[in-house]
Amino acid sequence: MGKYLIKRIIIAIPTFILITVMIFAMLKFTPGDPLLQMYDPELIRGMTPEQMDIIREEMGLNQSVIVQYFQWLVGLLGGNFGYSYQTLRPVRVMIGEALPNTLKLMGSSMLLAMLIGIPIGIYSAVRQYSKFDYVVTGLSFFMMALPAFFFGMLMIYIFSIQLRIFPTGGLRSLGRAPTLANHLWHLALPSLMLAFKNSAVWVRYTRSSFLEVMNKDFIRTARSKGFKKNIF
Repeated sequence: MGKYLIKRIIIAIPTFILITVMIFAMLKFTPGDPLLQMYDPELIRGMTPEQMDIIREEMGLNQSVIVQYFQWLVGLLGGNFGYSYQTLRPVRVMIGEALPNTLKLMGSSMLLAMLIGIPIGIYSAVRQYSKFDYVVTGLSFFMMALPAFFFGMLMIYIFSIQLRIFPTGGLRSLGRAPTLANHLWHLALPSLMLAFKNSAVWVRYTRSSFLEVMNKDFIRTARSKGFKKNIF
């Protein structure tokens, strides 16, 4: 186990470096001047070339690409993700503001996906080659191939716009006091959408794992001795 972890860590280090190099290269060689993205164009027009050079020096844009990469990497490892070009706010602060709601959404959708996918996967494995198994297998492949953004828009159109069961977005209803029930009402549709989408993965994983166990030697031995008990 220890050797496996060491091996995975050794593989992860160059992979991480390669990913950071690719991200930095895409950011660095994107067309456009960073100053024009971070500052008001009217303010930039009123600056002298000397003032613009001072700002570029403070931002480290006048240094070589290699030096800029290592400064960016050190800042990244230290938790300094820079500033947003659109809001000019620290990215770390923006991530911290969105992280609690993201964890709520991912946690609830994962729990629902497991509650939906695992029982269906077990039943599909026990009823292998039945009509139910074929339908579940087909729907699983379809849901895994269906883009999440398209499925999300479809759920919003059906349940929010047509049926008006759930809100189209937001964390709570405007003009109402923030309550737990209202928050859960807004969380329900995105959680269900992700749960239905991710339950397909749990169905496939559970089905294949259960079939593998059912074909083990000890299961065959038990059946040969008359063990006929079925969980369904």
